[in-house]
Amino acid sequence: MEFHKPWNNEIICQFYVSYHLDNANHCIHWTTKGKHYKLDAVTFGHFLGFGKEDRKRPWIYDLKQLAISEYQYMYMDGHLADGKTTWFKPYYYVLNNILCQILYPKGGDSTFLHDDSLVVLDCFGEHITKFTISEYIWGRIT
Repeated sequence: MEFHKPWNNEIICQFYVSYHLDNANHCIHWTTKGKHYKLDAVTFGHFLGFGKEDRKRPWIYDLKQLAISEYQYMYMDGHLADGKTTWFKPYYYVLNNILCQILYPKGGDSTFLHDDSLVVLDCFGEHITKFTISEYIWGRIT
């Protein structure tokens, strides 16, 4: 987006100064130029193109994280699963990089997997597991 639409730093600062997460109602509030705005998770999902079927799927946090050795199929032959991206098979390496660029905060050693990365990557693995993507993104940004 930055390349197509230059950011207005003043508007961004106003958003961060006035941002409030309302967990009870599953929405965020902010003020820009003195006007109050709010956005709930369902509307956010609609903006992303997701409907009711997405919200009915399980949350990623409800899916069981496996022992590190059970993620061996994501690693190249001859290299043990170790929670790093160094020996990932190309498919998982690229998918992880996409997720990192979009959802995970910058910083730290990029060869280490973030938080729930293995669970998310596992959903795209040998047996695809659908989960609520709009709620996952909402949770990452709020």
